[in-house]
Amino acid sequence: MAIFAIILIIIMSLVQFYVYKRVKSLLKTKASLMIFRGVNIFLWIGLVLSRVVRGGDKSFFSSFFEIIGMQTIAIVFMMATILFFADLIIFFVWILKRFKVKIVEKLYSNSNFSYKIRFLASILGIIFIIIGHIQGFSNPDIEYYTVKSKNLPKEFDNIKIALLTDLHVGEGTIYEDWLEAQIDRVIALKPDMVIFSGDIFEKWADIDKSVSILKKLQPKMGVFAVRGNHDTPRLNKNDLTGKILSKAAIPLLENRTIELQNGFIIAGVNDLTMAKRDGNAEEFLEKTLKNRVNGFTTLLSHSPILVEEISKKYNVDLMLSGHTHNGQIWPFNYIVKLLYPYINGLYKIGDMSIVVSRGAAVWGPRVRLWKKGEISLITLQSE
Repeated sequence: MAIFAIILIIIMSLVQFYVYKRVKSLLKTKASLMIFRGVNIFLWIGLVLSRVVRGGDKSFFSSFFEIIGMQTIAIVFMMATILFFADLIIFFVWILKRFKVKIVEKLYSNSNFSYKIRFLASILGIIFIIIGHIQGFSNPDIEYYTVKSKNLPKEFDNIKIALLTDLHVGEGTIYEDWLEAQIDRVIALKPDMVIFSGDIFEKWADIDKSVSILKKLQPKMGVFAVRGNHDTPRLNKNDLTGKILSKAAIPLLENRTIELQNGFIIAGVNDLTMAKRDGNAEEFLEKTLKNRVNGFTTLLSHSPILVEEISKKYNVDLMLSGHTHNGQIWPFNYIVKLLYPYINGLYKIGDMSIVVSRGAAVWGPRVRLWKKGEISLITLQSE
């Protein structure tokens, strides 16, 4: 993790320096330049200190600088993206001018062309930052999905499953008050079952408060959970998710299957992204799905990968996932989609449906652009 922190600081320092140089060129007064320089130094110090205090005990100091550091990453990333596009426009206009395109020559003859483009880009970047924070701090949307299956027994027709994933409670600005507000919203939806599909609790989650909140969930078909990459036990890491779910009497399905009622199967597999990296993905899926009883099978998998194989080889009917955050901050979603083609929403692969939530909360900065978080409500219907 220390190596990751050093690499992150170096990359973000370079990106922040790029933003600093571009915006600095737009400032006309000494006062504005001094303020801008001071803000940049403060944000950079916050970024560095956020990596230093990360993993330590919770305090006002550690919480404050973790928030500053995470928000700095989002602010710098969004400004750099917009300014980079502005520089591309300036570059292409310069190329066209070299080919003596008249309309471009006229544009470029204005000595303030580059200044105006970068100024407009900076204004647009600030607007994006404001919108991103508004969406990041807003309650997640309720997204409704209908899944039809010929394998669903008639007695389970129209049951409702609430899917919560990527809550990351106990980090940044996401704590138990936020969790309770979302649990109350889920209860109001009156689901028959509630699923937590990984990345539930982080290092500073309060065990007793979280347990008390989760115990408010009493759907008739139960509450079930799987681990995400953040929940996976590691050396010298407190397994908060395991402890909280155990005390709340919520089954944590670690490569195992439960038959809830005749013909209705819930299976849970440990995070497949980490398992694939470690060469364990096939082993996890075999252990989870191979010898289960026949019936309508819902697979809880934090990461939406190996989807085609799960559909064809294991005859799963419904897969519930998260992990992607739908990229969280535009245009990062285009990169995430290359790694996880099933990035957000409802997909049909053969006879299997998969719902990929973009996550109820955020990871890192409390910013989302252009979609808010998501609580999924899935209605199952028999064909």
